[in-house]
Amino acid sequence: MDHNQKILDIEKILKDNGYKLTGSRKLMIKIFVDSKIHMRPDDVYQLLRNDRISLPTVYRNIEIFKETGVIKELPIQNERYYELEIYSGKKMHIHFQCQSCGIIKEYSDLELIKMMIAERDFIETNHGDRIDDVTIVMSGTCKICLK
Repeated sequence: MDHNQKILDIEKILKDNGYKLTGSRKLMIKIFVDSKIHMRPDDVYQLLRNDRISLPTVYRNIEIFKETGVIKELPIQNERYYELEIYSGKKMHIHFQCQSCGIIKEYSDLELIKMMIAERDFIETNHGDRIDDVTIVMSGTCKICLK
């Protein structure tokens, strides 16, 4: 999907939920659409502070984006990271955080996803629960830091 269309779709979601499209919200939407990494509120703030957007404004907008399903929160070791949820198209998130450098990776290879789907199906069948979303966070040392 086109970058600009994603921004327009997110703006429509916010409007449909009764939120005004303030300048700070528009800038934050663009940051989340453009980002290829998982971001903490402070990371978003650092990108916006030259635009005179305060940290409390960043936090307020993050809550609105979470509430409307635009972004997803990923708690990792007492920190909260956020990623664009609305266009992920998948409900199987497998993450890894390096304890040395802090990098967060998302695994998406087909074999791993197939194994996790089998685990999810096993749990649903044997426990009777319906699982709509799976988020796994693993921690360790990345291959770069191991060298």
